[in-house]
Amino acid sequence: MKYIAVVGITSSGKTVYLAQIMTKIKEVLAKANLTVIGTHEEVDNFVRDHRIKKGYPLPSGNTKDLLTMPLPLNVINNKTKQKYTLIFYDIAGENCVNPEAMNKYGMFIENANGIVMIIDPKQFGELFNITEDSEDYDDDDTASPEKVAEAMYNAFGATSAEGGKCQVPLAAALSKSDILKDYLDYNLNMFQDICYEDYDTFGFHYEEFCNINTEIEMLFKKTRSMQGILLDNQLKQCFPNHGYFAFSALNVKAETKAG
Repeated sequence: MKYIAVVGITSSGKTVYLAQIMTKIKEVLAKANLTVIGTHEEVDNFVRDHRIKKGYPLPSGNTKDLLTMPLPLNVINNKTKQKYTLIFYDIAGENCVNPEAMNKYGMFIENANGIVMIIDPKQFGELFNITEDSEDYDDDDTASPEKVAEAMYNAFGATSAEGGKCQVPLAAALSKSDILKDYLDYNLNMFQDICYEDYDTFGFHYEEFCNINTEIEMLFKKTRSMQGILLDNQLKQCFPNHGYFAFSALNVKAETKAG
């Protein structure tokens, strides 16, 4: 079994992201020469309850004090015939920094074989010069990205590991990246449509990843924003096997609404 923890603060877009992953995962894995040979009822129910449809509001996320039902998938490697069970967990980032909640949910972080850390650009209001008027975010930085990363690092007890670093792969993904077009260069790779035809020959679009990863790293260095510096340093020191990604719910059957 392989456990994948999807972590992000409430309203970060984590549940929408996970719903899209579950909807498209058969096609994505097929292009990596893997076959989903069975999904469990929990996955079917999750996809049904979190459909993204034009003209309808985006699905609501899970509350920070509840753990969504784990989402298991049975997968087989078409070449080696080796079978895997992938289990995805939807974990609110607030639960990672609350000591009481961490006792309850920490095991899902500690036993993870991979982590997807969803970061809302509005958590970097200083970096992107975003004026935040939503009640979903306040001046309390308890669940700031670097503190969530620190809490996850501590969950692994990685201070006793070789070099004091956690080798579990971590994907730090900026959600709602479309809102950054008003603050960054529109020509950046993270704003360009991906040509999915390339996936006919590549299981993972490595060049595309490298471009976006480099852009985000350079953004942290160029702006010298303390928010970006803290997160980047935290990941480099604690999770050296990490990379930066960006995604948006636009153009996935969602509709942009004014106001």
